[in-house]
Amino acid sequence: MSKKTAKDLAAVIKTLSPLMHAYEFESAEFILRTALVDWPKDPDLNAYYGLVLAYNQKEAEALIHLQRGVGSKHFTQLGRILVNHFHCRQLMAIKTGQPDPEGFQLLETAQLLLGEHPSDVGVALSACLIVKNEEAVLEKCLASIKDLVDEIIVVDTGSTDATIEIAKKFGAKIGRFEWCNDFAAARNAALEMATGRWSLLIDADESLPVEYHDAVRKGLIRPHYAGFNVPIVNFMAEVGEAEQYVHAPTRVFQIKPGVVFTGRIHEQVAPSLLQLGLPLATLNDVRIFHDGYRPSIMAEKDKLNRALALLETEVRENPNDSFQWFNLANAFAIGGRMAEAEHACRTSIRTLQDDEPHGKTTYQILIETLELDGRFDEALDVAAEAKARDLGTLATEYSIASILMKMGRYEGALAASDLTMSMEWPTSQQGDYSVFTYKRFVLRGQILALVKRFEEALDVLKIALQVNPDCGPAKYTIASIYEQQKDLDKALTAFQSLKSEAGLQTLSLQGAARCSLALGKADQAMEFHEQAWRCEPSNLDAWVSWVKSAEEAGDSRLVLAAFESFVKDREPTVEILVNWGRALEASGDFEKA
Repeated sequence: MSKKTAKDLAAVIKTLSPLMHAYEFESAEFILRTALVDWPKDPDLNAYYGLVLAYNQKEAEALIHLQRGVGSKHFTQLGRILVNHFHCRQLMAIKTGQPDPEGFQLLETAQLLLGEHPSDVGVALSACLIVKNEEAVLEKCLASIKDLVDEIIVVDTGSTDATIEIAKKFGAKIGRFEWCNDFAAARNAALEMATGRWSLLIDADESLPVEYHDAVRKGLIRPHYAGFNVPIVNFMAEVGEAEQYVHAPTRVFQIKPGVVFTGRIHEQVAPSLLQLGLPLATLNDVRIFHDGYRPSIMAEKDKLNRALALLETEVRENPNDSFQWFNLANAFAIGGRMAEAEHACRTSIRTLQDDEPHGKTTYQILIETLELDGRFDEALDVAAEAKARDLGTLATEYSIASILMKMGRYEGALAASDLTMSMEWPTSQQGDYSVFTYKRFVLRGQILALVKRFEEALDVLKIALQVNPDCGPAKYTIASIYEQQKDLDKALTAFQSLKSEAGLQTLSLQGAARCSLALGKADQAMEFHEQAWRCEPSNLDAWVSWVKSAEEAGDSRLVLAAFESFVKDREPTVEILVNWGRALEASGDFEKA
């Protein structure tokens, strides 16, 4: 093996410099580990490795490399990071009343090596909220953070309920802001009132449970970061917590000159934070929970229409803003305005840079929009494009499996489903987290049922029900499997349990009718068919099934009642008139026939 030279070392350091500048610490660490085997005493390599360790929150280990990095041009940078971190660690120990003798010793060692005192850093945290008529939720929010933060800033934009009284109960500093259809302006007004070194951005309909407080504190003792992204768990169903949409915006960040929010809606602070020359990271062990997307709350506050109005203004003023086009697409999709969602998605993608974090979700919205419209081939083409741009996710493969199943391409659907079962959900990923927790199991069960692999299907469907015991599609598929296995009593019970399930009533009642008929319960079958049609009067197939079951039971009275019910509120077709006439004739009512 040839001996490494100074020229080789210079080449390694030249490679490392842009990686460190771009905060690509994982790639830098791989190179440094190898290089330090060849040049274990080189000051520059040690200082670089110390920086990597510090940004991986291994500051005590980084101190060893500070000692070996004396003479490096990066020595002072690493030394200041460590001194400031260990100083903040001591401040936190005092604040929480938990002595930290090890941290104190590390601080002394770092100060002795650097020859400098800590910079102007701290751990005080200001919670900043903007509110309007939040009396129903504010107390829960403030109670969840009162033991974590040093002050609570509440900027009111025009409440007429008890919001301010609740805020005062928690000792909040109250500000007033005249609403001007600009969330960033209101956020900045709250930020200007804060006196802490760090800000926690939280909304009134969110909570940050106490079990996550220590993980937040671990962020506050690291001023070598500009701020931290925090996973937000949005509960999307009216009740329960199984339906989750997750994203991780910047919610904990340093308060410094020039740090401001921008954007009248879906306002962002990250762009200004990056101007500080410090990286952002994610607090993977923290969760903020959000109830504000539950359907009744969205409807009550007219959130969707307000958001659409602001977003449409944003994209008119900034037509090349891919992020706001994405937000507009998402809002249209939530509102069921699919043609407009498709247009907004395609516009966002047209101006999308590959490193923009919303790209994956934009593609996913477009795929789902096309799938809902039955444009399966186009949806698969968009999924292929997303994967080609390295913007595919678990949700992409889930959609591919779903689309192929609907197209009857079961082998391909199973292959895509296999892939979803092997994939993880990265903390930084945005989207429908329920796909990871249970929906992929439901879809796999549905595909397996279609190819008659019933026992395997039941196994995965039961896994889904452990996560979401109220999952209607899983229960319906299980009922259908029981029916195909001729276990009719179990199938009938399962179908009956779903007769009030939104979106599944008609299908479930029809299933119950089939099972009843097979069990020789003709009258019960007829009742289920009638209920099925009354649940969905526009469903002609359901009405036909009701008529046929009445005819098979030989009950001319109910046959006629079915025809009379049908024409009561709708115009009969020629075919229905002919059949109605035949039924009247069979009953002896020749004149009416």
